Amino acid sequence: MRYMSLGAAGLLLAFLTGCFSAFGINSSAVTSIVISEFDSFGSIEGEEITTLEEKEEIEAFINAIGAATEQQGAVDMSAGDIDARINIEEDKEEGFHLWLDEESEQGSIMKVDETSTLYSIPKHAADELKELLP
Repeated sequence: MRYMSLGAAGLLLAFLTGCFSAFGINSSAVTSIVISEFDSFGSIEGEEITTLEEKEEIEAFINAIGAATEQQGAVDMSAGDIDARINIEEDKEEGFHLWLDEESEQGSIMKVDETSTLYSIPKHAADELKELLP
């Protein structure tokens, strides 16, 4: 009976991991993701590059950033590569600065309204993001 409970807990965890990212974003509630050029820290005001609106693209993007892990220490980053504004149902949005350098195997991400915290995106997730974006 104990093994059955552990199995059920594992399935529930897998389901929740697929729906929610490390940033608490439920991919099924996302209506679009606007990708723009980085302009400045703390805001998203750069020129729009593309918009992700297909369910599969949105899920892939949310899952990729959901694989990010918080980094310890002081944050001192150069200008970001791109910004992402995630539009969520009920007129909510989340903004992120991203670094997806072609030379680096990993990526980095930070919330626009929390620039003192940096998250590292593992190689597999960074590769997924690079495939999604122009």
